[in-house]
Amino acid sequence: MVELSKDIFIIAIKIGAPVITMLFMISVGFGLIARAVPQINILIVGFPLQIAVGLICLGLALPIFARMVSGIFLNFGDKLNLLFHLM
Repeated sequence: MVELSKDIFIIAIKIGAPVITMLFMISVGFGLIARAVPQINILIVGFPLQIAVGLICLGLALPIFARMVSGIFLNFGDKLNLLFHLM
């Protein structure tokens, strides 16, 4: 059970890492801009821009996600049988 849970966690990290990294970099950039130019309201500019960049990054990473998910589902039957035997 623990081994299967570990695999699920690793898969989630692999799928979410590119988008999370990109959004973190944007947040750091907004922090620098807010510190350098305090007259700009970063919240009004930042939220739509983060949503747009997140969706674009997710769209660009979809082919990688598709390959990763197809590789996961190739071994899914064996892992499901193992899970049922462990219960």
